[in-house]
Amino acid sequence: MLDDSNGEGERRKLGASFGSVANDYADSRPTYSDMEFLDELFTEKDVLELGAGTGLFSRIIKRRPTSTFIASDLSLKMLEANSELPSSHKVSAVAEALPFPSSTFDTVAVAQAAHWFDLIKAPNEIRRIIKDRGTLLIIWNHRDSSHDWVREFDRVVDSYQNRIITEEILKGFEASTLFTKFRRHSKELIHSITEKQAVQLINSFSPVSTLPDSERFKVIEEAMAVLRRAHRERAIFDIPYTTNYFTANVK
Repeated sequence: MLDDSNGEGERRKLGASFGSVANDYADSRPTYSDMEFLDELFTEKDVLELGAGTGLFSRIIKRRPTSTFIASDLSLKMLEANSELPSSHKVSAVAEALPFPSSTFDTVAVAQAAHWFDLIKAPNEIRRIIKDRGTLLIIWNHRDSSHDWVREFDRVVDSYQNRIITEEILKGFEASTLFTKFRRHSKELIHSITEKQAVQLINSFSPVSTLPDSERFKVIEEAMAVLRRAHRERAIFDIPYTTNYFTANVK
């Protein structure tokens, strides 16, 4: 998770690194469990998705008849890979400086991207563009760490960064005093992928994709060994996740 001490330039550099693995991201990342409560957040609403990337969560929003839907991301390459929306509905921007008038959106959604935000600046900017009584939705897929092999897999792929703690992100928004406390909705998800997709998945993690090739190949092989042992050399890997939805209203 990045704070202001990292600097805007470093945050932009790391976020933009996803452009080099846009195809891997699109082909291998898990989607999100859909839930009925999302109807009230998206149906006939003006919606902005921040960190929309290749459109994994955009698909869920698109299932509802929104009034307006804009997808935003720092990486132009990620947005180009987002086939859910026409180019006129895609905007390259960062959460700390959004090119929209105040009180534009009913709902702002952020799926698997809030750890890139400056938690001092972003809450103020996001609050500015949300209408009164509007909603902030933060979504996160967490691998199910009740399994020994999942904990080992996480250790390998996260070995070059501190583990992202979703609770810290939520606390950062709550500490701004601009939003209510978050409510949580959860649903289990099994992500079934081939061996090729598993390699793409591992390579799409930013702490892996930004490593020098020799180190990156080593991490990928070690993580793949964990998956192969857990699945006893089966052709399909089933990775258990929980989709967590956190909603807060503006004050």
